[in-house]
Amino acid sequence: MNGIDDESHETSWRGPRLRAETRQVDGCLVMGLSGELDFTQKPEFRRWALEVVAGEGGTENGHENGHGGRTAARMVVLDLGGIEFFDSSGLAVVIALWKQAREAGNDLAVAGPPPVCASMMRRTGMADHIAMSDTVDAALAGAARGTGRVAGQAEAG
Repeated sequence: MNGIDDESHETSWRGPRLRAETRQVDGCLVMGLSGELDFTQKPEFRRWALEVVAGEGGTENGHENGHGGRTAARMVVLDLGGIEFFDSSGLAVVIALWKQAREAGNDLAVAGPPPVCASMMRRTGMADHIAMSDTVDAALAGAARGTGRVAGQAEAG
């Protein structure tokens, strides 16, 4: 297996307790995560994810993205619906990805954040900068409308 499960996935990353897969949907890069996003996964995953969001990566761990490493996405949707554990290191990764997306001229939205993630984002003020939605579809709908906030806004918890 080369890390690409089907044609809709451009690239993937696998750590001991975290998996990431990306795909393009309507000009948006969707990065789906499953497992644990904590300090043990942070360095390697962060490096790979930042390269992918910048449009330069997608080859770490030997996985090509099939598009020369370029994302050309107007929006990055970080799908956290499969995350089972999330700590402050996970929040640091989300913030770093948001900054990288902005530097690349894009924006970032978080879909399906675990309650602890949504709470951390609100308490730190990051929810004022990073749109949160309950689903990837809601985040994509917000991107299609070109709004700063997306439909299906994740509620306070």
